[in-house]
Amino acid sequence: NGDGEKGGDLEFDAFGAHVGTLAWIVEDRNLCQALDAALKFAPNVNMVSGCAVRIETDDDGATVHREGGGSIHSALIVGADGGHSWVRGQCDINLDYRSYHQRAVVANFSCEKPHHGVAYQWFTGAEGIVALLPLSGDRVSLVWSAPDALADTLMRESLGELAIRLAELSEEKLGVLRPLQPESVKDFPLALIRPHAMTAPRVALVGDAAHVVHPLAGHGMNLGFGDVRDLLEAITGREEHRSIGD
Repeated sequence: NGDGEKGGDLEFDAFGAHVGTLAWIVEDRNLCQALDAALKFAPNVNMVSGCAVRIETDDDGATVHREGGGSIHSALIVGADGGHSWVRGQCDINLDYRSYHQRAVVANFSCEKPHHGVAYQWFTGAEGIVALLPLSGDRVSLVWSAPDALADTLMRESLGELAIRLAELSEEKLGVLRPLQPESVKDFPLALIRPHAMTAPRVALVGDAAHVVHPLAGHGMNLGFGDVRDLLEAITGREEHRSIGD
């Protein structure tokens, strides 16, 4: 949806696209729990806790030095540690940073009407982009890409006041929205981050460590999966005499 004279509607559905499902939405905490459980049963995986303080590389490999002593040696380090990547910083990889002057305001609500697995977005102009994404049951997740000044206001308000703001947009589709308790409102800044390189000696970056895009597209995780796929292809397709970190 838009507003003003250029307002309109655009709809996508799985039936029209001749696919079973357009997309899947998975809550972060559920995804992390599943990954943690899978790692515990994965062969040849050693889980190490503690804080890393320094990375050193040479012709033989890379060494991660740990706080309080001790180190881990490897042929290849994969930096999969997010948009504020510590690994990237250790490699002195410069980056281009462009703020969107928006913050994503996130909260979960129950909805009076069933969402039927439909994601809704409203492009409101001056107030940014409001998305209500379907969760399991009659629940939705709000992602409001709000200009910084409005985001400050939204973060000061209660969840109830936020629900009232959303009512004008969502009531026709989803009915009354009620805040889920003890859920809270969270926010994070939105920016385009482009590192000047995705690799360094003995190091490769994947996911948000390698590129950060606006969440509107809903492809941040998909790009990360693509990075892992391409990295695995590069490693498995190398000449036999080459190290995986070459």
